[in-house]
Amino acid sequence: MFYMPSKATLIKNQALKQSKNRIIAIVKYYQGENTMRVVILVLCFCITFLSNAVAGEMYNCIDRDGNSIFTDTPQDGMKCDLKSDDMKSTTAQNQKHPRAFTSSRGLDQECIQELEASTKSCEGVSKDKSHLSQLSPDCSRQIESHQWPKPGTACSKEMQEAGKAMMSEIIECRDKHISARCRDSINSKSKRLQKESNRCSDAMKRLSSICGNILKNEANAECYDKHRLELEAACGKRLDSQPAVPPDREMP
Repeated sequence: MFYMPSKATLIKNQALKQSKNRIIAIVKYYQGENTMRVVILVLCFCITFLSNAVAGEMYNCIDRDGNSIFTDTPQDGMKCDLKSDDMKSTTAQNQKHPRAFTSSRGLDQECIQELEASTKSCEGVSKDKSHLSQLSPDCSRQIESHQWPKPGTACSKEMQEAGKAMMSEIIECRDKHISARCRDSINSKSKRLQKESNRCSDAMKRLSSICGNILKNEANAECYDKHRLELEAACGKRLDSQPAVPPDREMP
């Protein structure tokens, strides 16, 4: 008898696989205490992603035994109808309507328009790579060869300083093109987001002590999934309320 997993199983397995792969890749990329807050932020997003997972194109099929099944990989001999309308996630909907999604983050329409205009005005600043020219020869070679420096190394510290300087110039340019009211709104929201980021960080640290190191055992992703609600309570809502521009905070 030909067996295919249920629709729910397919969705959960694919979501878990996607989350696990993203978690592993991100942790490897951002290993180290100096980048812990960035890791926490992205990990929280990955776990929250499980509740809004999209398993690709799903088909409602009749298998060889006449059973109705859902699968994203139809087999020869099956009669299938595409059933993907109900599989769209809120994330996909937000991507289709970015303005509405941005408005829900707490910035009014006038401020959003100012930010959009400042982005265009400061495009040259954001593309300026002069800070990278100040890196040491060895660090420059690493960057040019796409070898991201390990946390704690001299090159990593150089990159952090370059990033801070670049972000400072971007924020300075942005502030010149937005009103004081909009600037105060962004700064106030950034401070609140930092507090929420710390809360998310603490939740992930607790979860890490429970589930262990995902780099040593990929099965730990299942442990993270079991504690998803705990993470959503500490991190999920914060991710939905970030401002449209990088907050005024130190680079990791």
